[in-house]
Amino acid sequence: AVPTRRFSDVQVGDRANVDEEVEDVNGGSGEKGDEEQGMASTDEGAKRCVRERVYSMRNLRRLPNLNFKRPASTRKVAQPYYKNTRSNWPGFKQRNNYAVRWEGTLSIRRAGTYTFWTFSDDGSKLWIDNAQVVNNDGLHGWRGRSGSKRLNRGARRFKAEMFERGGHHGMEVEYKG
Repeated sequence: AVPTRRFSDVQVGDRANVDEEVEDVNGGSGEKGDEEQGMASTDEGAKRCVRERVYSMRNLRRLPNLNFKRPASTRKVAQPYYKNTRSNWPGFKQRNNYAVRWEGTLSIRRAGTYTFWTFSDDGSKLWIDNAQVVNNDGLHGWRGRSGSKRLNRGARRFKAEMFERGGHHGMEVEYKG
């Protein structure tokens, strides 16, 4: 059996795939907790990075189209992983009324069928090579949804989005294959 992996277990993105507008996030304490909460606190973590864009938005019931929206903040993180909590996420100014987009490159070492999951509160979606693989959208508490996709060996574009309207919030992306 192949274990489920978080995105920090493989190379996700690289400096060449991250626009110059992205701020390097190395302000963490260097403790394990910062890295697990999405903070890139080491040089190794900075090489394995995902671009994270946060958008301030109110009264959401579903994920909005973020393509033409201006983010309130942009940074690099090790992975899209934030514990489900009522508190602010590390580096976030707000805990309600926002949407987030994570983008990077996933390196697939062996061709095959891969299963992807998003666990989120509220809604989330995940795309590989611009094809939606997971739909976990809508207003809901912490829950997971999955989808599978056959992938060839090589670099694959990765995008995940989630939104939070109010209450608890969390996001985790995993895969197996």
